Amino acid sequence: MASPTSPCASIPPCPSSSKPASRAKSPYGLVEIAYERGSLRDLLPSLFGGAPREGARGEVVLNPAVPWRLESRGGVNRLDAHLRGLRLEEVRIGGGVNHLDVDLPAPSGPVSITLGGGTNRVTLRRPMGTAARLEIGGGANRVDLDGQHLRSAGGGASLASRDAAGARDRYDIRIGGGANRVSIAEAAETESAPPPGSSIIWV
Repeated sequence: MASPTSPCASIPPCPSSSKPASRAKSPYGLVEIAYERGSLRDLLPSLFGGAPREGARGEVVLNPAVPWRLESRGGVNRLDAHLRGLRLEEVRIGGGVNHLDVDLPAPSGPVSITLGGGTNRVTLRRPMGTAARLEIGGGANRVDLDGQHLRSAGGGASLASRDAAGARDRYDIRIGGGANRVSIAEAAETESAPPPGSSIIWV
């Protein structure tokens, strides 16, 4: 993670609490959003003076001028990430993943994507001609990588794109637990055009 250093920004406390609900800070090039309750979708409007709304979408926009490492220490539920404009160094999610949809940029060198727990309904799109390798620690059901399919496979599995063996610039994707409905595919930029800049949207 990288960003210019800036002061810590605290979120006003809820009426029923004497402590701030959340905080955002970026010391030493590390951008961190920490929250004690609720979801990040509920938090983000408060960062900018608003209030959570039913059906609202929280959005974080990342500066494409600096390289990024993205980490969630817990699990992730319903996340859209449009990262095509970024310099991405690593993605790490510590827990399980449910409904993840990501547009990846072209990698520079090997880029690790680690999903620590089980996964359900994950879609990763990468630019055309980008190599990728996938390792699954648990069982696999309906997993696809560039037309290669795993159906009801147990005990761990792996797949790789045709050019992955000798590719310097590639994605190394690791799923620590079981994988259900995972799709990893190439996509032309026009097929999944991101909004201006690079953003992560919690839905």
